[in-house]
Amino acid sequence: MILKALYDFYQRDKDSVPEGWMKCDLSYLIVIDGNGLFQRIRCLDGEEKTKIVPAGDHSNSITPQLMWDNVMYALDYTNEEQEEKKSKAHEKHLAFVGRCEETAKRLNNPYINAVVSFYKRGELSKVYEHELWGELKKSKGNVSFQVNIGEENINVATIPELVQSRTDNNVAFGRCLVTGEVGELVRIGTKTPITGCKNSAKLVSFQKDSGFDSYGKEQGYNAPISKKAEFAFSSAFKKLTEKNSKHNVVFVFGNKKNRDFSKNRTYVFWASANDSEIAAAIEEGVSSVINPKRRVDLVRNVFKGIWIDQNLHVNRKDRFYIAGLAGVSGRIAVVYWNECGLEELSKNILNHYSDMLIGNDELGYSKPYRGLYQILAAVAVDGNIENCPQNMSEATLRSILEGGPYPEALYQACIRRLLSEIDNKDKRRWKVTKTRISILKAFLNRNINNNNNKKIEAMLDKDNTNSGYLCGRLFAVIDRIQEIVNKQNTIRNRYMNAASSTPVTVFPTILNLSNHHAEKLEVRKKFFDDLKGEILSKIESEGFPTQLDLQDQGRFFIGFYHQRQEFITNKGNKIETTN
Repeated sequence: MILKALYDFYQRDKDSVPEGWMKCDLSYLIVIDGNGLFQRIRCLDGEEKTKIVPAGDHSNSITPQLMWDNVMYALDYTNEEQEEKKSKAHEKHLAFVGRCEETAKRLNNPYINAVVSFYKRGELSKVYEHELWGELKKSKGNVSFQVNIGEENINVATIPELVQSRTDNNVAFGRCLVTGEVGELVRIGTKTPITGCKNSAKLVSFQKDSGFDSYGKEQGYNAPISKKAEFAFSSAFKKLTEKNSKHNVVFVFGNKKNRDFSKNRTYVFWASANDSEIAAAIEEGVSSVINPKRRVDLVRNVFKGIWIDQNLHVNRKDRFYIAGLAGVSGRIAVVYWNECGLEELSKNILNHYSDMLIGNDELGYSKPYRGLYQILAAVAVDGNIENCPQNMSEATLRSILEGGPYPEALYQACIRRLLSEIDNKDKRRWKVTKTRISILKAFLNRNINNNNNKKIEAMLDKDNTNSGYLCGRLFAVIDRIQEIVNKQNTIRNRYMNAASSTPVTVFPTILNLSNHHAEKLEVRKKFFDDLKGEILSKIESEGFPTQLDLQDQGRFFIGFYHQRQEFITNKGNKIETTN
């Protein structure tokens, strides 16, 4: 499915690279005249570097590119000291020159002939003497040739006839699994590396003589794909995974000392819609769901418009595609794949916004929505998402985009963070955060095993009689009393964990403490006494629960947060300041 979707993306894309070509950065041009005489080295910067050149990549064998390549192939340079490796590098250079000569014979093009003359005249030695050579040889950039004849300055790697005149030997034909058409098959796939993968990474590959061959077929012939289709989907994949592309979000872990990037995730997504503006808005919206860059109300309006406004040019054929990619041993693993209609996608994302809404922050109008990255950071040790389970990001994203229950592992990790951390005012770190409470609320409201508990609201719900929720509210009241009297929150760090799991062992003690502190409240004493009485009256006649299960522990923290937010909202209100 993903290959067909990528192939269709290539066919729709007006900026698609023609078959047989690829986008590539050329860092330097060797400038020569029509006779092949060296003139200078030209350094390319910025957008000028990106050129459309004949497609190709390097395998383990000697595989020179067509009129462009790295310094080893094109300029016979290597920093290897061993004679054997230097000899191998020289063989690669000779193969590059040989391919230039073969191309010149086929095309008899004056610009390509000039490159051949450059090598035959021994002009390469003058390149080594140029002032930019020291910089060039240290770079890992690609090199090509600019030929100046009269007023014409031509980059030989961009001459259209190069690809049109190419012929391949040992051609195999078969029916393509992607298009269903009979055509020339590809044996070795195109390199399509992503962040965290080796440069040799491919989306489709079969290692030779490693037990994957069947019925005498080798490598790509095990899953026949035509060269036309392979070029199309690999070109589309490269465009979607480009750096700073609007079509991807990358989560990077590890560092230079630790090269195990198995947890890295690259999320690639695109929309197919008749209206290009809607497609672009959808893509930007999903990007913000994963890692917010704009106010959530602006993004939300896009999805709301698609879900509700029938005037938008959206129909059932409009689709959205997303793939979660990971690098595994030099290969690209598709760890998540989803295809859905734009209406279904919009509905699920709107539900996610609603599920994550907590407090009085009207769907992020005053503060930005916390995206997938922030959700994972909220439940990870030290806020480092590298400490999350390997598949948590795609499992959570699946819940968001497909509308299913949120991962239980996400909920459990959130509870663990709440139980294991303490408030630290000096470092501005708090255990009960908005993002964590949003996670608990979203999970509990979607959980199919909710035991008929009342749906958790965004703000304080005085009609919620769940014992965990009530204990959380009561703890917030006691905590607030001590905060006003002592200007500190010692009760939170000392008693909260026990109060959230075994209330009966803690609340009698902290209620007695609160009564002592309440004597110092003066005008606000009646307000807090009435509030404690209102909550205590709803707790079951048996008294405080002996133990709260995992779900009710989550409701405890939500109740605590709701009641705290209520104090903040009503700060200065008469209800808290009068007898």
